[in-house]
Amino acid sequence: DEKSIPRTLDFSKRDAADSVVPSEEKDIFSRLNDPDSKVSSKAAESLVNNYGEYEKDVPSNLGVIFSSQAALFCSNNENIKMKAEELIDKCVNNVKASLVVKPICSSITSSNVRSKLMLLDKLNRILPQVAEENPVLLSKHVLPVVYALLDDKSKYIKKKTEDIVLTLYGLIGSALIEFSPSNK
Repeated sequence: DEKSIPRTLDFSKRDAADSVVPSEEKDIFSRLNDPDSKVSSKAAESLVNNYGEYEKDVPSNLGVIFSSQAALFCSNNENIKMKAEELIDKCVNNVKASLVVKPICSSITSSNVRSKLMLLDKLNRILPQVAEENPVLLSKHVLPVVYALLDDKSKYIKKKTEDIVLTLYGLIGSALIEFSPSNK
């Protein structure tokens, strides 16, 4: 009887499926979020070095890029921190400021002091371009973050926030006060 004869299992289909490695292009943005900082850092380095290949996909992945790199920037490993900031700089320098402002603001609200300081510098740098491209984004994304940071305990965060307030005042004048929460 054929049914009672044990057969060897055929793993050829499974082995073929396992040998298919996702292409780097499709996988690079998901690797940025890898919990292993070395994998994420390597993906950031690859993205920086091959930016032209991924340039059209970067704007739709800015949230992933900024949140993952802000987390990496907290690392004690200087090489990992350097790669994280390099990718953030690449995005800030090559993507329209009006597209970058929301991911920066979101990352600021969920970062530690070290990352916040770096991100606040980047934010302050792009504010004039944001005001020129789409000034509504200042009141929609930047001002809520700035007003929340006024209560921060870190004197360094407060100093960076003051710098941003001065930049904003130079850009939008008294509208800065108009959009402030009543308790500020």
